[in-house]
Amino acid sequence: MPSLILRDMSSRWGSCQPKRGVITLNKRLIEAPLSCIEYVIMHEFIHFLHPDHSKKFYELLSTLMPDWKERKDVLESGGNLQLSRFPLL
Repeated sequence: MPSLILRDMSSRWGSCQPKRGVITLNKRLIEAPLSCIEYVIMHEFIHFLHPDHSKKFYELLSTLMPDWKERKDVLESGGNLQLSRFPLL
């Protein structure tokens, strides 16, 4: 199991350091809908298998979470979420 770090992040919802076994999540993610939180966590966990954003990364994400694009769109357009104006991951 990776170590989990929660902190204020100004331009990301999450990040992963696969070699160190660390996932960092933005504390403001708690304000997002559960489906968006699940998306960010799934995204970061997949980095343990595919540390980049390659075709294989997105193939696995699409297999495990077919509606990931809709979840990402909800998060990025998140109304009162402070980070909604920043690109995701």
